Amino acid sequence: MAIFVGVTVRADEVRYYEENGVTYRETRRMEKRPVSETRYEDRERTVYRPRLVHETRRSYRTYHTPVTEYVMQPYWIGRWNPFVQPVQAWRQVARTHWEVRSEPVDVSVTRQEWVAEKQTYRVPVTTMRTEQREIITRVAVSGSGVDASRVASKRTTPSIARRERIGGLHRLDAAPRRGGADAWQAGGGIIRR
Repeated sequence: MAIFVGVTVRADEVRYYEENGVTYRETRRMEKRPVSETRYEDRERTVYRPRLVHETRRSYRTYHTPVTEYVMQPYWIGRWNPFVQPVQAWRQVARTHWEVRSEPVDVSVTRQEWVAEKQTYRVPVTTMRTEQREIITRVAVSGSGVDASRVASKRTTPSIARRERIGGLHRLDAAPRRGGADAWQAGGGIIRR
């Protein structure tokens, strides 16, 4: 997303005044510029965090167990002997069978539950507003002894640095002229190889 913001400039107000025998031209200009401001706001959000819960539950366990009973069982004495009279007698015999039983057991259970938690965090919020600024420029127009460095120091706004050429082709006014007043000469310098 691109935002194009322009600078609104009103017409310049120009006035002339004299100071120390020098006439100055003062230019006043109102300029509107967009200014961005960033402030931080507190916001709230709900965050769910896991929590482990340990609890003991009552459960019933089913198991098989052996049960032994003693019963009286009849048997014959001398049944297969042809020389004696068979007689019936009693004896104790162990009988085992399996029974299903259940008993209560305490079981430890661990489960996970989500707990809501409020958190406060800071959010940067940027707003745009327009700011008015007055730019005043003073230039010496006429007068005796006008010095360029003095004129530059009268300005309230920063000036642009002088631009000088280094090397290349340029006019050498201070050097002796060869071939006329409009002659151009190559910039001097030493060429090293």
